[in-house]
Amino acid sequence: MLINISKPLGSFLILALVLCACGGQPATSQPQPSISEPQPTASATYPPASPTPELSSSEVPATLSPASAALTMEEHALKRNTMVGEEVVSVPLDGDWEEIRAVHAEQREERFPREVYTGNSLQVGDKLIHWEYQYGTTPQPDGTVLQDIEIRIFENDSLLLTIPMGKAQPVSPVWGFWAVDDSWYLETVASSEKPKEDPNVIEIESVGDIYQDGESLNQREGYEESFGFQTIAGRPFYFYQRDGLLGYFFDGSEYPLGYEEIFHYGCCSGAAYNPQMAQRMVAFYGTKAGQLYYVELGVFN
Repeated sequence: MLINISKPLGSFLILALVLCACGGQPATSQPQPSISEPQPTASATYPPASPTPELSSSEVPATLSPASAALTMEEHALKRNTMVGEEVVSVPLDGDWEEIRAVHAEQREERFPREVYTGNSLQVGDKLIHWEYQYGTTPQPDGTVLQDIEIRIFENDSLLLTIPMGKAQPVSPVWGFWAVDDSWYLETVASSEKPKEDPNVIEIESVGDIYQDGESLNQREGYEESFGFQTIAGRPFYFYQRDGLLGYFFDGSEYPLGYEEIFHYGCCSGAAYNPQMAQRMVAFYGTKAGQLYYVELGVFN
């Protein structure tokens, strides 16, 4: 996932350390503003960077429903998104945004405890699993010093695994820490910056990798990326990308989704577009054939 960040002249390291709090924290729920209300503070549409084509409902790409999907998917094609304060207000091609959001409003409010996003210790059977950051420094030719981060994972106080994460970035290196049945899952995010022509603007590329019991799912399953780990109805769920195609894993099986992009790992104001995780569902924004969608996926019956 790519995000753009404008920064003042000076040390990016300071910015990175301050903004690491942007990591996987559940957003505070607030009432959705009406799309008919004045929007004096509304920002530019995001995502995507360019406006979604104004398609009629008959021109919207057909839904690719996962074969024998274990979860119900409800998608809504959008004309555009607008940020109003810290909230996203969407304009759908069909229907009313507030009515769409009202259908599963109760399920979306069934949030997970903050500990899965902020905790670093889990009891899994007779094993105590915990992680911590290890910081290092790398001197630069210009006399500055960059701070490197690695994640160290311990099992009953014995070092089990070390995961190098590179330079400190605005996106938190740890996005969630879960125990399901007799397994533990740690979602990690490796970020790197891609300088732009404007020296005050950088592009951050963040790639997720979920570790199950110390094993990288990207390596084991041949993913380019795995992200968005949570449980749905108590069973493991996450998104994955393999061979450029996006899908989801749920309770032991993979299902194709048909989206070219699912927005995730957004920092600061961009975090409003991250998947909204709840105990029986997940809501997210994605694109397919150039069309922007709002999608709710879960156990609804």
